[in-house]
Amino acid sequence: MKKTFAGGKRRVLPAALLLAVLLTGCTGKIEHIEPNSVEQIAVESLPQSETWARTYTDRDKIGRIVSYLNGLQLRPFFTENPDEYAGQALVLTVTFADGTVREFTHFGNMFFREGGGAWQRMAYAQAVELETLLNDLPGDAES
Repeated sequence: MKKTFAGGKRRVLPAALLLAVLLTGCTGKIEHIEPNSVEQIAVESLPQSETWARTYTDRDKIGRIVSYLNGLQLRPFFTENPDEYAGQALVLTVTFADGTVREFTHFGNMFFREGGGAWQRMAYAQAVELETLLNDLPGDAES
């Protein structure tokens, strides 16, 4: 029986396509958050600072922050090493009406992750947008 190369082509093509997708710098998003399901968003900074410490329960403020989170374009593949950077981290703790919690960390105006997951790279403009948004939205106790 004569062996053909056709079977090999079927294996190589998917691998080549996967490699092409990885090399194009594909972007990702967080798992969608439904704004109406959020009960509260708490913000803290590391190192701790009263400048950023606040809590949101107001529906409009929660909606604006959730819209920001849902709109992030994140890159899971990048050359920078977050461990080599020093800086401030903002931690957003999103509490849902059913009691579940999701935690997001924004670090060094470059990196973003959910919980203890892998760091992802974010565009500088999107990183600065979070600080601008939080500056525009005083916590509910401060309103």
